[in-house]
Amino acid sequence: MNDVDIYVYDQFEHARHNFLSVHDIDLRRWSLKKARELHLKDFQASEGWLWNFKYRHGICSRRINE
Repeated sequence: MNDVDIYVYDQFEHARHNFLSVHDIDLRRWSLKKARELHLKDFQASEGWLWNFKYRHGICSRRINE
Protein backbone atom coordinates (compact mmCIF):
# COMPACT_ATOMS: atom_id res chain seq x y z
CA MET A 1 0.00 0.00 0.00
CA ASN A 2 1.29 3.46 -0.77
CA ASP A 3 1.42 6.45 1.55
CA VAL A 4 -1.67 8.07 0.04
CA ASP A 5 -3.75 4.93 0.61
CA ILE A 6 -2.54 4.57 4.18
CA TYR A 7 -3.28 8.22 4.99
CA VAL A 8 -6.75 8.17 3.41
CA TYR A 9 -7.71 4.92 5.12
CA ASP A 10 -6.49 6.27 8.48
CA GLN A 11 -8.62 9.40 7.97
CA PHE A 12 -11.58 7.21 7.02
CA GLU A 13 -11.18 5.04 10.12
CA HIS A 14 -10.84 8.12 12.35
CA ALA A 15 -14.01 9.66 10.91
CA ARG A 16 -16.00 6.43 11.24
CA HIS A 17 -14.72 5.94 14.80
CA ASN A 18 -16.21 9.36 15.58
CA PHE A 19 -19.52 8.37 13.92
CA LEU A 20 -19.06 10.85 11.07
CA SER A 21 -20.40 10.12 7.62
CA VAL A 22 -17.73 9.91 4.94
CA HIS A 23 -18.51 10.78 1.34
CA ASP A 24 -16.57 10.09 -1.84
CA ILE A 25 -15.55 13.75 -1.97
CA ASP A 26 -13.95 13.39 1.48
CA LEU A 27 -11.84 10.44 0.31
CA ARG A 28 -10.76 12.39 -2.77
CA ARG A 29 -9.97 15.52 -0.76
CA TRP A 30 -7.82 13.56 1.70
CA SER A 31 -5.99 11.80 -1.12
CA LEU A 32 -5.21 15.03 -2.94
CA LYS A 33 -4.00 16.65 0.28
CA LYS A 34 -1.58 13.80 0.97
CA ALA A 35 -0.43 13.66 -2.66
CA ARG A 36 0.39 17.38 -2.49
CA GLU A 37 2.37 16.84 0.72
CA LEU A 38 4.33 14.05 -0.99
CA HIS A 39 4.85 16.17 -4.14
CA LEU A 40 3.10 13.60 -6.35
CA LYS A 41 2.40 15.85 -9.32
CA ASP A 42 0.81 13.15 -11.50
CA PHE A 43 -1.62 11.86 -8.88
CA GLN A 44 -5.30 12.30 -9.64
CA ALA A 45 -8.12 11.21 -7.38
CA SER A 46 -10.08 9.91 -10.36
CA GLU A 47 -13.23 7.81 -10.33
CA GLY A 48 -11.01 4.82 -11.07
CA TRP A 49 -8.68 5.56 -8.17
CA LEU A 50 -11.67 6.02 -5.86
CA TRP A 51 -13.33 2.77 -6.99
CA ASN A 52 -10.09 0.81 -6.54
CA PHE A 53 -9.44 2.36 -3.12
CA LYS A 54 -12.92 1.46 -1.90
CA TYR A 55 -12.63 -2.07 -3.35
CA ARG A 56 -9.22 -2.65 -1.72
CA HIS A 57 -10.53 -1.62 1.68
CA GLY A 58 -14.01 -3.14 1.45
CA ILE A 59 -15.76 0.23 1.61
CA CYS A 60 -19.20 0.49 0.06
CA SER A 61 -21.35 3.54 -0.47
CA ARG A 62 -24.72 3.59 1.19
CA ARG A 63 -27.50 6.09 1.11
CA ILE A 64 -28.69 7.35 4.48
CA ASN A 65 -32.46 7.09 4.82
CA GLU A 66 -34.32 8.98 7.49
